[in-house]
Amino acid sequence: RSEPSSNTAVDNPLPQLLETPSGLAIVELQGSVLSEEQESGAVQALSLGRLVFPAAEHGENSDWDGKRVFLFIGKHQRMAGEVKKLSKPVAVMRR
Repeated sequence: RSEPSSNTAVDNPLPQLLETPSGLAIVELQGSVLSEEQESGAVQALSLGRLVFPAAEHGENSDWDGKRVFLFIGKHQRMAGEVKKLSKPVAVMRR
């Protein structure tokens, strides 16, 4: 049995699971993601991992409303979206 590698992004090409307050989720983006260019002209990698599930009411102790979600990209972009139930179930499998 081999030891797990510390570089799992290369060893496992599948995306990490996304978990919402109500369970696992798939994110579908419909739009453009703009990125900043470095001086050399190379595009920086963007972190797309900051999802925010806002409370239904103002205040720290309010629960998520189950609908709205925000995806923060880089330092200057916020995508607003909503949670929808899939009409047909989706399964993701690997060999």
